[in-house]
Amino acid sequence: MNTKLFRYCVWGLALVSIVLLLVSIPNHDFYVDEAFIGEYAYHFARDGFVHSTFWEGYLRQDEYVVLHHQFATWSGAAMIRLFGAHLWSVRLVSLGAGLMILSLIWRLAGRYWRWAIEQRILALAVLLCIPSFFYHVKCFRPEVETAAFGLLSFYALWAALMEEKSSERKRIFAVMIAGLASGAAMLTHLAGCMYAGAGLFLLIKERRWAWVFIFCVAALLAFSPYPLDVWLHRDIASLQASQPQAQAKFAFQWWTPFLHLLNEQERFFRKPQFIFTSVLCFVLVVVTWRNKTPHRSFLRMYCAALVVVLGVMLEDKRDYFALYAPFLALLIADAAPDVWSKGRIAKIVCGVCAVAFVGYGLYFQAADALQKENVSELNREITRSIPDGARCLAPLNLMYDEIGRLHFIAFNQAFATLEGDRPTITAGSLKHFCDIRAIDYVIMNRFGEVRDVIADAETSAAMLDSAFLTIRRTNDYWLLQRRKH
Repeated sequence: MNTKLFRYCVWGLALVSIVLLLVSIPNHDFYVDEAFIGEYAYHFARDGFVHSTFWEGYLRQDEYVVLHHQFATWSGAAMIRLFGAHLWSVRLVSLGAGLMILSLIWRLAGRYWRWAIEQRILALAVLLCIPSFFYHVKCFRPEVETAAFGLLSFYALWAALMEEKSSERKRIFAVMIAGLASGAAMLTHLAGCMYAGAGLFLLIKERRWAWVFIFCVAALLAFSPYPLDVWLHRDIASLQASQPQAQAKFAFQWWTPFLHLLNEQERFFRKPQFIFTSVLCFVLVVVTWRNKTPHRSFLRMYCAALVVVLGVMLEDKRDYFALYAPFLALLIADAAPDVWSKGRIAKIVCGVCAVAFVGYGLYFQAADALQKENVSELNREITRSIPDGARCLAPLNLMYDEIGRLHFIAFNQAFATLEGDRPTITAGSLKHFCDIRAIDYVIMNRFGEVRDVIADAETSAAMLDSAFLTIRRTNDYWLLQRRKH
C-alpha cells in the first residue's frame, strides 16, 4: 500500500477525476426531473406552498401538490430564493450534498478508522469514478442529497455504537443525530427508508432498546412533515395517488417484497454504469472476507441491510444507484490495501476488475464532461418572440429560465392515449386540447422527453397546418402558434 506506484496512481486518479468534475459542471447534461422538481421548488419559493402550473387541471396539482420529494423541493426553493430560478442555482443543492459526502468520508476514515491519507484519497477517487454519483452530483435530483443524509446517519451510528470511550451522553446524542439524518433522508426521497431500516437493524442487533426508541422517535420527527402534509390534504393526496404511475408502485401482494428483493440485483448489474463498480466491490469483499476488523464488519453489515431494505421496498430498479455510492466507495477503499497480502490469482483478479472499473469510470467522466447543453440559452431563443403572459404548451424544461414570464402547461397533457406515465400526443388531441385550454403557442425542443412529440406529425400535416401556424422549425425546436378561427 505504501509503494510509490500506489501513491502516484491514487493521487493521479483523484486529480484527474476532480479536474473532469469541474469541467463537467457548467452546462451539464439536462435531466427531465430537474424541471419537474424545479417547478415545485419555484412555486414553493414564490408562494410558500407547492403547486404546479405545468399540471394545471390535472389531479388538482394547480391547487396543491402533496406527493413530492419535500426536502429536495425545499432545498431547491432556498437556492431559488438566493440566486433566482436558474438551472445552475438549483444544481447547487446536489453539489453541496456531494461536498458533504466527500467531507464525511474524509472525516470518518481519518478520525475513527485511522486510514492513511492515501487510503482516504482512494475512497474519494473511487466515489468520483462511480458513474451514477459523478452524473447525479450535478443534477437537481434527490439521490445525492438523500445519500448525504444516509452517510451522516451511518457516521453518527458508528460514533454511538463503536466509540465506547465516549461518554454515554455523547453516544445518545449521536443516536439522535443518526435518527434525525435518516428521517431527513426519507423526507428527501422515500427510498431513504433504507438508511432508517439499516440503522434500526444495527441497534436491534446490539440490543440497545432505549437507543432503538430514541432513533425511531428522532427519525419519525424529521420525517413527520410528509405524513402530516398527507393527512392535512388527504382528499388531494388520495386523488394524486390514484394516477396510474403511483398505483403501480402501491400494488402489493404477499410475495411482492420477496420478488422485489430477488430483482434487486438488477440495480447492480443492469448496465455498465453499475456493473464495473458492483463487480469490483463484490470481488474485493470476497477476497478480503476473512480479514475482519470492527469497522469493516460494521460497514459490511450496514451495507447488507441497505440492500435488503431498498430491495424489498422499491420495485423500480432502473437507477437509484447513487444511494449506495458512498458506501460502495468505502467498501472498495477499505478492502483494496489488503489485496497486496493475498495470493497471485487474487491479485490478478482484483487488478483486472480495478483496471476495468477505473478505465470505464474515466471514460464516463470524460464523455460526461464533454456533453454540454445550454437549456436556458435555447429556451430564450425559442420564446423571444412570444409576448409576456402567453399560454404555452411546452416540455417541462421551458421553466429554465422562462417561468414567471410565460404561462406553461405540460406538453404531454395533450395526450390522445395514456399508458401508465407514457402519453401519446396526436395532431387531433393537440388541437382539441389547445382549443379547450386556450393555448396560444406550442413548443417542442430537443431537451424534452422522447414522448414530447406529435406522434402523427407527418401523416397529419394538413390538419396541423390548418390548426397551427409554424413560427420557426429547426433541428433543435419547433414553435407553433394556434390559429384562432
